[in-house]
Amino acid sequence: NKIEYRSFKDRSISMITSRGCPFNCCFCSVHLHMGKKFRAHSVNYVISHIEHVVNKYKVKTIFFEDDNLTFDLKRFEAICDQIIDKRIKFNWETPNGIRADYLTRPLLEKMKKSGCQSVFFGIESGDQYVLDKIVDKRLNLTEVAKVAKMCKDIGLSTAAFYIIGFPGEKKEHMLRTVELALRLKKEYDVGMLLHVATPSLGTRLYKECKEKGYIRKDLTSRAFAEVRQTRGIPLISTEDFTASEVKEIAAMAVQRYKRLSVINYFKNPWKTLRTALNNPKIVLKFIQNQQSV
Repeated sequence: NKIEYRSFKDRSISMITSRGCPFNCCFCSVHLHMGKKFRAHSVNYVISHIEHVVNKYKVKTIFFEDDNLTFDLKRFEAICDQIIDKRIKFNWETPNGIRADYLTRPLLEKMKKSGCQSVFFGIESGDQYVLDKIVDKRLNLTEVAKVAKMCKDIGLSTAAFYIIGFPGEKKEHMLRTVELALRLKKEYDVGMLLHVATPSLGTRLYKECKEKGYIRKDLTSRAFAEVRQTRGIPLISTEDFTASEVKEIAAMAVQRYKRLSVINYFKNPWKTLRTALNNPKIVLKFIQNQQSV
C-alpha cells in the first residue's frame, strides 16, 4: 500500500480461474495442495473479474496461472469468445503451461484474437516411452510439432518445458529430449525451458527415489528445500546415470540452444530490430548470455 501503483508503466497481474488437475504426472506436486478434481469459476465470473482489473486498474497483461487452464475446453473457449465479443483489450499468457494436444488451429486463432501473446507447453520429454511409462503424461508427441507450426503461422510466441533425469530414463532418452527441443526451436522458434527432474516431497517421483535409494538418504527436509530452490542442480542418480551426467547433458543443451538462438536472430533481422527498439534490455541480456557460452 505504500507503493504508488500508478508509477508502474505496464501493469500486469496473475489470475487463477480454476484449480486442480486430474492428470497424474509423476513429478507434479499440484495435487498435494490443489487436489486432482478440477474446479472452476464460471465464465461470467472470470469475465467480470477481467473487466474489473482492466477497466479500474488499467491492467495491460494477465498471466493465467491455472493448474490446467484448458482442461475444460468448452469453458476455455467461451472465455475467449466473451473477451472478443466484449472487446476487452489486454494481453495474456499461460506461464504454467498447457497441453499441446488439446489445441486446434481455430482455438489458437481465437486465443490470438482475444489477446494471447505467448503459449507455454508442458512437453516434458522428447521420448514417447518416457512420457507414457515413466512420466505418465500420455501426450502424443506427433501432435506437438503440428501445434508448434500452427502457432508460428498464426503469430503466437511459444516456449516449452522439458525435464531430463527421471528414474528409468537412460542417457539416450535425455538426448532425444534435447534434440526435440532444438528441432522445435530451429523450425518453429519454440523457446526451450529445460529443467532436471526434482523429486518434490509427496510426489510419486519422490517416493520412488526414496525407496530405491536414488537420492541421498541423509538429505534432510531442510537441506532438500534449500537445494530445491536452486534451479538446475540434479538430485537423482540411478543405475543408468549419475547426477553429474545429467548436469553435463543439460549444460550441453543450453549451449547448443544459445547458438541456435543467435542463428534465428540473424534469420529474422526485422524481428530482432523490433525487439531491440521495444525492449533494449532483452537484447543486452541476450548478448551477455552468448558471452557465457
